[in-house]
Amino acid sequence: MVLVILVIIASVVVVVRRVRRKRGEAVVVVYGTTKGRAREVANELAAGLSRPSIIVDAARDEIRWEIPRDIVVIVATYDGLAPEGTRQTFADLEEASADFRVGAALTGKKYSILGLGSSAYAEYNTAAKTIDGHLRRFGGARVACEFLDDCKNDRAKEARWMKRTIKAMESKKKTKILNLPPPSREEQPDDIEDTAAAAAVQVTARQARNLKKEGYALVGSHSAVKLCRWTKHQLRGRGGCYKHTFYGITSYQCMEATPSLACANKCVFCWRHHTNPVSKEWKWSADDPWWIVDAAVREHVKMIRAAKGIPGVLEDRWREAHTVRHCALSLVGEPIMYPRINELVGELHRRGISTFLVTNAQFPEALETLDPVTQLYVSVDAPTEKELLEIDRPLFKDAWDRLKRSLEIAKRKKGRTVARLTIVKGYNNDPAGYADLVNGVTFVEIKGVTFCGKSDASNLTMDNCPWYDEVLDFARDLLRHLPDYDIACAHKHSVSVLLARTELKKDGVWHTWIDYEKFLDLLRTSSPGDFGVEDYWAPTPSWALFGAQEDGFDPSDTRLYKKKANGKSR
Repeated sequence: MVLVILVIIASVVVVVRRVRRKRGEAVVVVYGTTKGRAREVANELAAGLSRPSIIVDAARDEIRWEIPRDIVVIVATYDGLAPEGTRQTFADLEEASADFRVGAALTGKKYSILGLGSSAYAEYNTAAKTIDGHLRRFGGARVACEFLDDCKNDRAKEARWMKRTIKAMESKKKTKILNLPPPSREEQPDDIEDTAAAAAVQVTARQARNLKKEGYALVGSHSAVKLCRWTKHQLRGRGGCYKHTFYGITSYQCMEATPSLACANKCVFCWRHHTNPVSKEWKWSADDPWWIVDAAVREHVKMIRAAKGIPGVLEDRWREAHTVRHCALSLVGEPIMYPRINELVGELHRRGISTFLVTNAQFPEALETLDPVTQLYVSVDAPTEKELLEIDRPLFKDAWDRLKRSLEIAKRKKGRTVARLTIVKGYNNDPAGYADLVNGVTFVEIKGVTFCGKSDASNLTMDNCPWYDEVLDFARDLLRHLPDYDIACAHKHSVSVLLARTELKKDGVWHTWIDYEKFLDLLRTSSPGDFGVEDYWAPTPSWALFGAQEDGFDPSDTRLYKKKANGKSR
């Protein structure tokens, strides 16, 4: 009996030791994420391992780097650093790897690195490269290393990295330390198909699928259109957009489009959540401008036809909406990146379509050579260089200088120019700084940021969205530094206020609206520099003026009041 008990005890001890040994051999999978992709990869990798694994969120979980074990790190890069919230964890790694008392704690252990980032930035995957150096200094043997571009469809490379990592982590062979630097951007082999596609088209298949899911109609290889919600509103007789109030466009005859889905910024308030391409230059094939306009109009009209099924659509407006009269070149991306932008604008004008072009002010050379548009917008997202880098997260290191040069170019143009200020509560509240930048343009549009939903790439919440009264207070503060301007119009529904130069108040009447037929006629009969703002302005109706009881809502429409929990608008 005693012998049986001893045998049982011995068996239990063996099992316990095996379990403890197995637990000690767990692979630690550490991830630092911005948009959530690193977390997905970490979970997928852990599921593919036959060995036990421990998943560590570098933003929340504590890790003791000095404990000898196999490690996998999956990390994104922003501005040369690991994602916010994870930096202390990786700083601890740096400190431990430099501590002589710890020594080469990972000797005989393996590690693998996967970096996620955008190759358009100079700091492409810097965080992953830095972590790789720390782990090598710790004595670890690198078994796999890959840097992926989040603007490309690199799932094939990701799969190869995962396969190599799993194979190496499950191999019982001892791995020698390879003191090799991580592969540079140039050293990483690209699939022939990927390289050819990148040279030819701007949008990957995955990006195209995402855009279509969000309601975009893709046009060719780099353009798109989308039906604006204000188009749908006015089709139903429920009010137009702020451009209808400020400048007299017909919202249900406006096409929102872009000839370039790529941009040079990754703004924190971007409504695309940064899934569109980014670049500092045009590096794709360019579709013909005539074809883009023709296809964009066709796609827009197709969406108008489909809108007939929306409850409450007015028949007469729906029929008129089949004729496009205005084009907002502001959908997403940077329109003036498109190398044939002047031809595209000319084709729109030839078809009797007015143009409202928005630029992020990162391509002053293209802005300098831009032909006249009906109205030119320059987005001014911050009053200082520091805040611009925080809000716009630009690719260009000299983004601030580019913004200032673009504004100076805009001020020299004879046509209508607008500085668009998007106010983000808690970020860019400096009226004096803005005044120094925007003084000289025709109009200053001040708009509260719109919350576009939760995004792992941005920390913005509803708390960052200012109320209409707060935007109005900001406008009044700004006017203290702009004596040649006054508040002309307001559109309370979209939390927007328009400042205009007082010279547009002719004989006591504001002239912020546009005579669109006159503008198109001037283009046909005059040289670009022969006409200015006053040659095609039109008087602003009383209901659109600041202080009117309508608050910028066209009385010919029927206002629908909705009760909202946040009370931001009615």
